[in-house]
Amino acid sequence: MPRNATNQPGKRVLFVVSSYRPAMLADMQRARMLAWELPELGWNVEVLTPASTEVRQDALEPDPNSFFAPDTPIHAAGSLARGLFRAIGSSSPALRTLWPIAHRGSALLSTRRFNLVYFSTTTFSYFALGPFWRRKHGVPYVLDIQDPWVRDYGVSYTTTKHTFKLQVSRFLAKPLEKFAVKGAAGLVSVSPSYIEQLRQRYPSARCLREQRAVVIPFGATERDLSASSQNPFHETSTLPIVYVGAGGSIMAKSFTHIIRLMRPLALATSPSNGRVMIFLYGTDGGWQAGMPKYLEDLAAAEGAADILREQPTRITYMASLRKILEAAGLLILGVDDPAYMPSKLFTYSLTGKPLLVCLHRNSQANLYFEKTPGIGHLIHFGGQPKEDEERDRENVRNFLSEVSERKSFDRRAILEPYLSLAAARRHAECFEQWTDSMKERQVP
Repeated sequence: MPRNATNQPGKRVLFVVSSYRPAMLADMQRARMLAWELPELGWNVEVLTPASTEVRQDALEPDPNSFFAPDTPIHAAGSLARGLFRAIGSSSPALRTLWPIAHRGSALLSTRRFNLVYFSTTTFSYFALGPFWRRKHGVPYVLDIQDPWVRDYGVSYTTTKHTFKLQVSRFLAKPLEKFAVKGAAGLVSVSPSYIEQLRQRYPSARCLREQRAVVIPFGATERDLSASSQNPFHETSTLPIVYVGAGGSIMAKSFTHIIRLMRPLALATSPSNGRVMIFLYGTDGGWQAGMPKYLEDLAAAEGAADILREQPTRITYMASLRKILEAAGLLILGVDDPAYMPSKLFTYSLTGKPLLVCLHRNSQANLYFEKTPGIGHLIHFGGQPKEDEERDRENVRNFLSEVSERKSFDRRAILEPYLSLAAARRHAECFEQWTDSMKERQVP
């Protein structure tokens, strides 16, 4: 019998996500990894998601089966008035799928087989369904804060080019956040700063009490690395250093700092060991031929056009894994937000490749390098003393030396606390505590 069959004994959690098999959007990776591990810890998983027709089609994985727990029940919801939303220029699935998700979720919860609802998505409008479902069905819900819902927009930080969409999101964010947070049974976050920001706004919220708000970083799993085709590094005249992920203005400070430090050192790399080249992939999902390449243009302005190539178009998750496994070294860029937690940190470290990470000077992720310095080399942007700049330069020099020597590191032992099983154990402990310590099933 499949371990997640609906008649399987044990507690049951309904994950609400913005995409699932065969789509591979970044914000569903937590749910995907937990679906493998939680059933062995007494929590059966079912998934509520928009149908694959409702998410961006370039996020669909051609062969997704090896990435997803095969026996997890998936409940897909369509969209409402898709033509109308298209007519007003809205391509985002968040609003057009909200009612179908609400209706399908309510039907599932009416079966009374679920002990908990877990919203693990950056489609924050789904969070607002939690209070309605709890009032109607008595099932508690938990929020997974992977990014801030409400931002301080006095700081220039935007993730969309669509001005109207941005203005609507800003207008709705605070009242909907308050509505969702006030009724939650617990809260999981990738950053302690996100929790503190919420506590300042909602000091009396139950889910923000000491034992109900926990920090669990994005985990990594060896399944992903073994599922992708691991081609051996080819002995060529190029030493590829790879970055896959968001680019544009939000990464400009981090990227510029890396280029300024790396260019003179990279050019000095011995030709006998290969020439260092930086390759950036998937940096702008909306990019089309003829449009500027933001980071490549920044590199050119720094005199580094000869060591960098940017391919902005989105690539699939499988393709991104192949790129990083074929690389001689890996990069992670940070944003101008100290609370930011890079989702790929532990996955990239798990590959064993030389790793260079550039984060804000006051980044919360510094803690992981202090606890586990072997995970990679860390440098900072954001203004720092001269001695720190020299330390950054030395870290880049060491990184390039490892790349040149094509070194590989077995980091599995030191990364154990950050793998998917450890994250699942922490989630299971919290789910047990939050559902057993209060009579949540009584409709208020």
